[in-house]
Amino acid sequence: MLSSAGNSSKSTHFLGVQLAQSQQVLESIRSVQAALVAHTPGLEACNVPASTAHIALVGLHLSGAPAQQHAERLLYEELQPLLQRKGTALIPFDLQLQGLVCFPETPQVHVQLQTW
Repeated sequence: MLSSAGNSSKSTHFLGVQLAQSQQVLESIRSVQAALVAHTPGLEACNVPASTAHIALVGLHLSGAPAQQHAERLLYEELQPLLQRKGTALIPFDLQLQGLVCFPETPQVHVQLQTW
């Protein structure tokens, strides 16, 4: 997932991975959302459907279509060997999340990721 974010002095795009769509994962996401809203009721308006949940792995500053096309081409070249081995665009992998930090000045929640 390569998505646009806006603001020329900061990241304009991010590379993210969609979270698994199993019932257990969706219920866990809803549980985290409920806990955040219980702690800070104003966050309820910020909740999005659990099925759209993703983890942003890296922010990118891509100024204009040529930079975006170049980044997409590089990403495709790096992932192509994996896609050929798996035969699909969906490549599952496990992540262990440790800690949870919400920075008050931004509407973002950050966690430390660790693969195993």
